[in-house]
Amino acid sequence: MVEEAFWLSSIPNPVDFIPFLRWVGVNGLKKRMQRLGKEIDGLIEEIVDEIQRRRMKKEGKCTESVDANMTLQEENPQGYTNNITKGMIKVLLLARIDTTAISMEWALALLLNHPEALQKVHDEIEAHIDHQCMVTDSDLSNLRYLNNVIKETLRLFPPGPLLVPRESTMECKVGDLHAPCGTMLLVNAHMVHRDPEVWANPKRFMPERFEIEEGEEYKLSYIR
Repeated sequence: MVEEAFWLSSIPNPVDFIPFLRWVGVNGLKKRMQRLGKEIDGLIEEIVDEIQRRRMKKEGKCTESVDANMTLQEENPQGYTNNITKGMIKVLLLARIDTTAISMEWALALLLNHPEALQKVHDEIEAHIDHQCMVTDSDLSNLRYLNNVIKETLRLFPPGPLLVPRESTMECKVGDLHAPCGTMLLVNAHMVHRDPEVWANPKRFMPERFEIEEGEEYKLSYIR
């Protein structure tokens, strides 16, 4: 379902370019997305029911964020409905699973193709992490080069090359472009991250470009 959702969100809808098709009832993409939405909603409904059942029987907790939301829902059923909980789980499924896996795959591929960077990451982890321990998020503040690798990976290969479409709520102007109210707006993160006006050697993997001194404020000049 996650793969299909990403695939459907990445292809253009002919109706957006030829409105006449909507008038004659041709909108296959919308129908497919509605069908997928119902399938995902049904799955999440089952997950919520299972979480509630486990909580009633005290059979353990789910993820911290969902469990906290379920607690709020029990304390304030008017303000925290099932729809809010389902929305949170949908975000966990669609925005955190595939995107994380894609980013990890690109990071590993970049490190394997840049042995010197891989060695730096290895040495940093060796210096700061006990051999008997796994790396956790609390260690990231000490792993500055690894942080730079993550940032550079997301710059070169953002898991969402085109950000989620938005619609302008009022007439506006962005640079030389005029956008009337109701215009669909797309941000091309892939091109922004490779803009030679902003990034030096934009196609080159350079984690060092994000290196700044401790306590120093991040500035645009460090990008170059």
